[in-house]
Amino acid sequence: MCVLLAAVGAAEALDVAAAVPPAPVADQQLTIGSRSLRLPEGNWTYIAKGEGVITTNGGMNRRSSHFTAYAMDVKDGRMKGSVQLRMPVVSAVVTSWNDEPCKVEGTIFKDELGGNFNFPECLVVYKRRSHLSEASASDAFYGQARGWLTSQAVKSPGPVYEVVYTRYGSNDFGWVRIFVPQDAVASDEEMVAWAKQVPRQMVKLFENRENQASLPPLPSRAKP
Repeated sequence: MCVLLAAVGAAEALDVAAAVPPAPVADQQLTIGSRSLRLPEGNWTYIAKGEGVITTNGGMNRRSSHFTAYAMDVKDGRMKGSVQLRMPVVSAVVTSWNDEPCKVEGTIFKDELGGNFNFPECLVVYKRRSHLSEASASDAFYGQARGWLTSQAVKSPGPVYEVVYTRYGSNDFGWVRIFVPQDAVASDEEMVAWAKQVPRQMVKLFENRENQASLPPLPSRAKP
């Protein structure tokens, strides 16, 4: 019985609000409040955490804390992929949001999906020349991630694709960023096709209509 209980405990989803990075993501799940995101299969480690607050009335009213988790999948000393997830701990009714997630430049793909000005929704894909290599140690969030890479001698992934899906609803919000090395993907078209799966998987989680979602397997191809 003791062995069984220990095994169950080890498989519990990682609670982002309580956990201190770095920590292994034992069961592939990141949990914020009552909701969880299942990551693709891999060797995932929770390497950085950020915290903020939803405010209204020009910042006068504090509504709910939100957390940002950064998890990375590493194999043979190199990043295979990484995921950043942000959601609030508790839902808060909001009549509109100030954020404009689709008002960005430099994308290779952008779609406003079904959102509107008050409750935006957006999917974007970027091609980045690097990831984390220029992060400063003083950066409250990316500095944690960069420090972990250095301590574990994880190689920089080089150029990456960045997929960002954001949904702001009437009582909740969330966003996810996925980073994939460019040399793991055959083409921009393949990366965009993969990215288009993300809103279908995540929208109900971010609107708090479901308490669990899963990301599809990350693109991967054998290296020459």
